[in-house]
Amino acid sequence: MMNDYRLRWYHRLLSFLKPIRIQTISSLYHPQLDLELYRNEIILGTPAALYSVGRSYAPFLKAYKRIGHHLPQVNHFLLLGTGLGSAWAILRQKYHLNPKSTLVDIDQQIIEFSQEWIGDQSKKVNWICADAQRFLSSQTEQYDLIGIDIFKDLYNPDWVYQQAFIREVYERLTVGGIAIFNYIFQDDFQKVHTLNVLGNEFQQFERISHKLNTIVIAKKLLVP
Repeated sequence: MMNDYRLRWYHRLLSFLKPIRIQTISSLYHPQLDLELYRNEIILGTPAALYSVGRSYAPFLKAYKRIGHHLPQVNHFLLLGTGLGSAWAILRQKYHLNPKSTLVDIDQQIIEFSQEWIGDQSKKVNWICADAQRFLSSQTEQYDLIGIDIFKDLYNPDWVYQQAFIREVYERLTVGGIAIFNYIFQDDFQKVHTLNVLGNEFQQFERISHKLNTIVIAKKLLVP
């Protein structure tokens, strides 16, 4: 993994006191992307937001805890919005699962960070640099678990809240499959609208709050 060859033991120790900067770089979609080590976890973020926190990424830790009984049934995982791949790494390290996985991100630099971080554990991982909305609409495959973690700083793109996208997520799930939507709602209207759409498309869903985030766990129960 990335931190194995770039960091010394004393960096790991110091990281429990303060973040240790590893690299700062710009990309086509982000004027500044920062890689840091904090509490012995690799963090990817911008000056405004955290995109990944190693294997301690709270939105997916909390979601997976709620659906732990379902996770052993996951054979095919799709992650829209890759970050470092924390959502995949938690499945691998905490739950000892290694499903066939597709990780999609629009930013090639983020894809490269993820590939470097995951490293030689990646035999069943396929990275795709693409717009997540267009990628999903072009797919015919079905997935047992779909993670939606798409942000620019603290903002989800508008289409993530819309019925067309949520319906496509539903259609790409196997029966019994689960989607995890990580949202930051900008106002109450947006929140109510999105939850209503989710309720119309999915037979079952629940939500978890974590700081600014609302994590929605939605399950496909029936064939439409």
